[in-house]
Amino acid sequence: MRFWAHDEALEIQFFLDAAALVQLNPGTALDEAGLLSTFDRNRAAIEGAAARVYVRHYRGAYVLMASDFA
Repeated sequence: MRFWAHDEALEIQFFLDAAALVQLNPGTALDEAGLLSTFDRNRAAIEGAAARVYVRHYRGAYVLMASDFA
């Protein structure tokens, strides 16, 4: 899954591994509806993980893995 965040005028691209979503909500259906639903229900945790891995310099993109939510 891909989502974007903003740091002032910068747009930061994040990719979220499906395994991370399953870790956040075991039993997540591995289809579009299930993954999007889990993303929506866990948005605060996902934003927190994104903030922890983000470094204030352009890096192209960041990938959030299950280990980022441990």
